[in-house]
Amino acid sequence: MPAEEIVNSSDTAANGDTATLPVTSTSASSSSAGSSAERVTWTDPALTKAFGLPEFESKVFPFFYRHVGDFKEDELTMTVFVTENRLDRLRDLVVGYKGPVSAVLHIPPPSPTASSISDLTRTLQALSDLYTSASHPEISQRLDIHLVSSHFPRQLNAWRNLARAYARTGWVMMLDVDLSLRTDVRGAFNEILGGGGEVGEEMKRGMGALVVPAFEYKEPEREPENFNEFPATKQELTEAWKDRTIMYFYQYISARGQAPTNHTRYFEQTSPNATPNPDLTSTYLVDEWKLGYEPYLIFRKDGPPWCDERFIGFGHNKEACAGEMLLSGMRFHVLREHFIVHRKHEKDGADNKRNEVSFYLWLAGMGENERKNG
Repeated sequence: MPAEEIVNSSDTAANGDTATLPVTSTSASSSSAGSSAERVTWTDPALTKAFGLPEFESKVFPFFYRHVGDFKEDELTMTVFVTENRLDRLRDLVVGYKGPVSAVLHIPPPSPTASSISDLTRTLQALSDLYTSASHPEISQRLDIHLVSSHFPRQLNAWRNLARAYARTGWVMMLDVDLSLRTDVRGAFNEILGGGGEVGEEMKRGMGALVVPAFEYKEPEREPENFNEFPATKQELTEAWKDRTIMYFYQYISARGQAPTNHTRYFEQTSPNATPNPDLTSTYLVDEWKLGYEPYLIFRKDGPPWCDERFIGFGHNKEACAGEMLLSGMRFHVLREHFIVHRKHEKDGADNKRNEVSFYLWLAGMGENERKNG
């Protein structure tokens, strides 16, 4: 789809309107998004769910690129959001993950000016280059791209909801694009879901979620430039943890964000020479939730609560997602042998003050729900 067509389309659909937006089916041989395969309007149930109370006007082009892979309903879809300066990180995630990916890409609102169309054309070309890469043909087999255009560039929870709403399988893994999957999380999920155990059955009822523990390098300058040099096994991670090269994600910035995962328990008995302990299973329960907990989760697409879209920008946004789930009665189970590692990037602290207000409004709502249900 040329940039001019997006400019024209962006003038036709906004909050509540029923103007149609394009949905594109594309294969690796295509050089850009082509003609529409079907039409979706702002009254579509998925969009209504994802953007029920949008605080900022957003225009959505769902399935701008649609993968051609064949995945079953019980497959696990990775959901992420991305901006144009992180397309390389999206590529790395899709290439490393063997399952489907639903990604939301934010683009600034286009205008009919030559400079705006030029900027948008550059972004669309970069996206086309990513999707039709001859060196990575698997991308067109796995990746769905949904474009979102808004004046505000960080409606993070709304983007999470949209990526989830348009996932084409029954299960989702909510990640950020600056993370690197280091182990076969998809395989672990399949084993738990198909194993007939308590955790898998709880997840099928929509009352359980898996936590993928997140780590980062303690000193950014010691982080390898090539993410493929990150720890790739639990044993390698344990060694990096013991020599204090690795710490859990945001341990020094906001320890509460990952602390309830209980890393002491996570690293129990990981020595290959240790006597096997039958009490240590593939997961363990998060038994002490604290405010600020922001785990990366695997759960049913339909059923669990959606992310509170009052949270925009940085600060408290993932916490609101997890808090809603816990309040609904869901339980979190940590994957004992699996993990992700955060990749360094420039930090942007904008909007934290605004989210502090949203956070206390959200807390007040939680307290009111507990009073009514208690």
